[in-house]
Amino acid sequence: MPERSPEENRRELDERCAHALGYITFWGDGGFGETLYLWDKEAIRDGNGARNCHLLGARWERVRVDGEIHELMVRLCPAFSARLEDAKILEDEIARRGIEEGYAAALAAMCGITGLRNFNPVAYTRRDLWEIAHATPEQRARAFVKVVERP
Repeated sequence: MPERSPEENRRELDERCAHALGYITFWGDGGFGETLYLWDKEAIRDGNGARNCHLLGARWERVRVDGEIHELMVRLCPAFSARLEDAKILEDEIARRGIEEGYAAALAAMCGITGLRNFNPVAYTRRDLWEIAHATPEQRARAFVKVVERP
């Protein structure tokens, strides 16, 4: 079995983040190769575009899925694990759910800072705080998934 590329691993992580946010995803080809999409299956096509669309930024696209072309209300899945702007969506959701402490602890662990159970900023060194503040989008996405996907 061939080893997955770092890009494939990141896109799989993006898909897990999208599912944790409640989105339906699929892989399809809209003309630029295999791409991860968010899909609004509730959207209904009408003369003005769509009714009942709940996916901000979505539009009707012709997408090849499993060899068949479909016209679906979709948008590209944000690159949560690659772009800080998209990782911010995850952190906004953490705040909305009120689970900042668990996320902060998970993010600290993703940055290699271990052994601290209570999130007490006084216990962190300046270097620790620097590492947390400059966490990569991938570290942020992994911390998000770790906290949100808990059973």
